[in-house]
Amino acid sequence: MEWWHWLFETERFRPPGPGLALPTGLVWATLASAVMTFLVFSTITVFLLMFLWQGGQPRFFRDRTTALAFAALTGVTGLNALVRALMFSWPAYRFHALTAAVAAAVAWGVVALMLPVAMYRQVNQLREERHAFANKVNAETLAMTAGMMRLENIQKEMLRQVHLIEHAMDERRSPGVGG
Repeated sequence: MEWWHWLFETERFRPPGPGLALPTGLVWATLASAVMTFLVFSTITVFLLMFLWQGGQPRFFRDRTTALAFAALTGVTGLNALVRALMFSWPAYRFHALTAAVAAAVAWGVVALMLPVAMYRQVNQLREERHAFANKVNAETLAMTAGMMRLENIQKEMLRQVHLIEHAMDERRSPGVGG
């Protein structure tokens, strides 16, 4: 229980609000962006969880575990943004550090879940490229073989014609047998 008290204890910290050196416009811009980030990530989380709760399977996720991990990531990131917005009135720096660390850990978990998907797609792409290259080489080899066979047939025909011409010339040169 003391750990929780220590985590949320703010007595020694002052909020970094307008009373400090920060301009009021910058404070409000930071607050607005943090709240908007919280709302966006929270909305994404709610939509994903509702979709999964109703039995849906998003096409861009490998499985429900990956979708849940992504929902956890958006939820924790949204919470981190909300805590950052609250820092101007409630300086819970330790809690903010905890939410940031949890968000980082969940993000690396999502990366670990997505890595096999990326590797699988990369391997399939390489396999398809290798298959296409092999098909191209086979087609070119068949075309070259067919061309060589045509050349061999032309060569045989030319040799046959040369042989016929030589035979005809031999017959002209040699006098006939009864002549």
